[in-house]
Amino acid sequence: MAGEKEFDIGEGIKKLRDLRIRFVIDTLAGAYDNTEKLVDRLWPLRAAQMDPSKMHLHIYEPDPKAEDQAAEQKKRLQSAVLAKLALPVWGYNPDTPTDTETRIAELASDLKLSAKDGLLPHERHSDEKIDLPVSSETLRHNQSLLPKQREQLFQIGLAVPPTVEKRKGRKRTKPVDPNDALRKALFLRSRQEWRPDEIFSACEALHAVERWVEEQEDNDRTVALFAERYKLNDLRLSESKYVPSSFAARLAVAIASADHTTNGTDGYVANDAVALSVSYHYGLFLRAIKSAAGKGNRKRAVAFLNKILISQGS
Repeated sequence: MAGEKEFDIGEGIKKLRDLRIRFVIDTLAGAYDNTEKLVDRLWPLRAAQMDPSKMHLHIYEPDPKAEDQAAEQKKRLQSAVLAKLALPVWGYNPDTPTDTETRIAELASDLKLSAKDGLLPHERHSDEKIDLPVSSETLRHNQSLLPKQREQLFQIGLAVPPTVEKRKGRKRTKPVDPNDALRKALFLRSRQEWRPDEIFSACEALHAVERWVEEQEDNDRTVALFAERYKLNDLRLSESKYVPSSFAARLAVAIASADHTTNGTDGYVANDAVALSVSYHYGLFLRAIKSAAGKGNRKRAVAFLNKILISQGS
C-alpha cells in the first residue's frame, strides 16, 4: 500500500519482547493473594493521601497555582511524614543528605517506584537480592487504575461477597466453586475487564512478526538465524486446538517466550511454560479477529477475546 511504512523486523521483535510478560497471567487465587500483598505494600502511600477520597501513587504534590505556597509545602511535608511513619523500616539510605527537602524528594521518588516494582524503599536500597513479592500483572493493573478506583480497591476491593448455595429440598443442586466467589471481588472484576486489551496488544505484536516470517523465502538466512537464536527447535508446544501450528507462528512464539540469559553470553533459552501461555492466548486472539472480521473494528475483537477468556475461566 502506498505510503505504508515498511515493517522493521528488529523493531517488531523488540516490541514483542517488551510485551512478552503480558502473556503470563495470574490465576484467580494468585491475583487475590498478590493484590493483598500490594495493598499492604502501598499502605505508606495510602497513609500519605491528603485527600481521603482518592488514592494516588505519590505523596502530596503542591499545586503550583495555589495562592498560599507555604501551605502547599506544609501539606507535602505532612504527607511525607505520614508516609514515613507507615513504612515498616524507617532508615534505609544512610548516604542521603540531612536537609528536609532532599529527604522528602528521595522518599517521594522511592514510593513512586514502589508502585511500579513492588519493592519498599529499604528493599530497593538493600545490597541483598529481593525477590519480587508481587506479580507483574498485579503491578500493571494497579498502574492502570484511576485514583478513585484505587481508593475503592483499598476500601472494598478485597471483599468477597458470600456465596449462597442453591438448594432444592435437602440436596444442593450445584456445588459451590471457590473461584466463583473470588470473581465477584471488585478488583478481580476490574482486572478481568482490563486484561483483554493488554493481551490483545501483545498478540498484535506477535501477529506482525508472524506475518513478516510468512513473507520471507523458505531459505531466508535471517529466518534461520532467528530460529537458532530463539531456540525454536528446543521448544515443546502443546497440541491443543487453540495453538497455531504453522512454522511462522511457532517461530514468533519462540521469539516471544525465550528467556534471555544473564551469564554474559547474550544468548536465549527456550521457556516452555511461557511459550504455552503465549501460544494459547495467541490462538484465542486469532479466533477473536476472525470472528470480528467484517463486523467492525479492534474494539469488537477485544470484546470477543474477553468473552472467550471468561468462558475459558481466565
